[in-house]
Amino acid sequence: MIGRTDPLRRSNGTWNFSVSTLLKTAEKFNSQSQHHRLPICSKLLSRISHKLNGSFFGIYWDSLLRASLCCAFYGFLRLGEFTVNKFNASRNLTLSDMHINRNSATFLLKRSKTDRCNYGVYIRYYCTNNCLCPINHLHTYIKHRSKLFGHLSSNSSPLFIMPTGRALTRTEFVKRLREVISSFGINSPLYSGHSLRIGAASTAAKAGLPIYLIKILGRWSSEAYRRYISVSSSTISNAFVLMSKI
Repeated sequence: MIGRTDPLRRSNGTWNFSVSTLLKTAEKFNSQSQHHRLPICSKLLSRISHKLNGSFFGIYWDSLLRASLCCAFYGFLRLGEFTVNKFNASRNLTLSDMHINRNSATFLLKRSKTDRCNYGVYIRYYCTNNCLCPINHLHTYIKHRSKLFGHLSSNSSPLFIMPTGRALTRTEFVKRLREVISSFGINSPLYSGHSLRIGAASTAAKAGLPIYLIKILGRWSSEAYRRYISVSSSTISNAFVLMSKI
């Protein structure tokens, strides 16, 4: 019997490139399906917001969580864009990165996943005049923050601060988010910080927002269409209102 070589392997015994790629893809897919993250859409976010009425974790924590949750939702923020592992003023959100008035606000993300040259990107927020209004929750949070941390009012201090005086960490944010979700009798481990970004996209699609606008709000690639499309403040403001009604 004439010996045959394995057509799926090279002469040195390693997998051919196509097979290796296929196996890695399958492994990645299997890993993702085992850690499936459910979206936090506007209805669940509304329940969470109502729950954080000052008596769940306390006035300060509840105001901090409501502000960060609503800003993450309407800003399509990634978890690392508003929470930290270890705070660095040159990378993370600081007080000087937020500009707020009565009806609108902007965040400057100094670094983000799709901003590869670190030019910075501005996230715009507008009033929705309901329980998910990012502007109202930001004003409430800043009021409590100023009372508790008047000594941490420098421009380089973290925007979102825990009662300990440290910047809001990923671990603490996700832990407390899951505690609130668990109080509804929901399987909270299925939710993560990224659930807000997924939920924002899902809510925007259900509200009938055009794909190009969802791409812009979520800062998804490709970048080519941005050269030809200018989105007005009124368009984004109206998108917030539509997303609040789903």
